[in-house]
Amino acid sequence: MNMKWLGVWFAFALMIELIPSIMVQGNAVASTVQESFEVDGMYTGIVIAIVVSLIVFGGIKRIGKVTEMLVPFMAFLYVGACLVILFMNLEKLPNVLNLIFSHAFQPMSAMGGFAGVAVAETIRWGFARGLYSNEAGLGTAPIAHAAATTDHPVRQGLWSIIGIVIDTLVVCSATGFVVISSGVWTAEGSLDNPSALTTQAFQNYLGSTGSFLVTISLIFFVLSTIVVIVFYGAKQAEFLFVLKAALFVKFMYIAAIILGSVGAAKVIWQFLDLALVAILIPNIIAVLLLSKEVRRLTQEFFTSEDYYLKDISKK
Repeated sequence: MNMKWLGVWFAFALMIELIPSIMVQGNAVASTVQESFEVDGMYTGIVIAIVVSLIVFGGIKRIGKVTEMLVPFMAFLYVGACLVILFMNLEKLPNVLNLIFSHAFQPMSAMGGFAGVAVAETIRWGFARGLYSNEAGLGTAPIAHAAATTDHPVRQGLWSIIGIVIDTLVVCSATGFVVISSGVWTAEGSLDNPSALTTQAFQNYLGSTGSFLVTISLIFFVLSTIVVIVFYGAKQAEFLFVLKAALFVKFMYIAAIILGSVGAAKVIWQFLDLALVAILIPNIIAVLLLSKEVRRLTQEFFTSEDYYLKDISKK
């Protein structure tokens, strides 16, 4: 597009945004481990930082191998446990769905007494958490997809859609059911440590086994997430500066894990939302400007004998 300035904006904003993002990941796993095993967050952060260091300094091939092994395992383990709890409490499902849909548009405490403000706040937080959860529209996931070997960009784009379905519709929905049905979110002081709510919910249903299971699953989630986004940040540093800058950025991100493990989650989240906006704007501009190209490639993929038609003819 001959718009290098837009690429510079996106790269710099993403490189900075990943610092609070990694801090949140470190905070989440440290809070969960502390809730389950009463281990100080600092020690958890140091261990996670060491493990991540061993992975990220091995290059993208090692990153791919590690995530390839961890992601399916953690997904089956975690979602499997959620399904067990779901079938144990099927009678609660209608009430959980009712709570979700009713409070989505009529929150329990409308800010300022205006329903419109309450709905706006609900949408605002929904978009913010949704963006952080699946990265849809942020332009970060394409960095990993661009490194894949494929015969057509649309085919790889379809895989990115599947990622959002698994992440948000499956994993997040399953987590939501477990937390809401358990009632731990209504307990006094529950919002003081929101990262531990899932652990408390699983413990409520499955005892110490549930607490252990969600902790191990979360560690896998965090490890696979951090090693990938460190790769993202390193690539931005390479683009903006020189190859050696990527090494410095990696060390900076490793330090962010430890800082996040002892930091206040609420403060980190607030800064993270501002940082997400900084990378969202340039990506949305690029998406709009490239919409014609996306349409052309989509038509090519589904109408060409070399791609989609060839695939279905084999069935």
